[in-house]
Amino acid sequence: MKAQPLSPAPLPQGERGVRDGGPVRAILYALGANAGIAVTKFGAAVYTGSGAMLAEAIHSLADCVNQLLLLLGKCKDIEDHTR
Repeated sequence: MKAQPLSPAPLPQGERGVRDGGPVRAILYALGANAGIAVTKFGAAVYTGSGAMLAEAIHSLADCVNQLLLLLGKCKDIEDHTR
């Protein structure tokens, strides 16, 4: 007897998860996480006066900008497909 490959359970009608092509949701989660990390690192940099922590905070801010660019690109892609 041949083993059947496992497949994810279908989502209810109208719902799209990250695994089903809901990349906007994944981008928003990443943006929220990166923003929280950036705020925490900026706070730590101010509290400790650490230049290295400030550099890390700026890096996290750059990650947020990256997520915003991904979101912009995905929204433009969705807009082009609906025309």
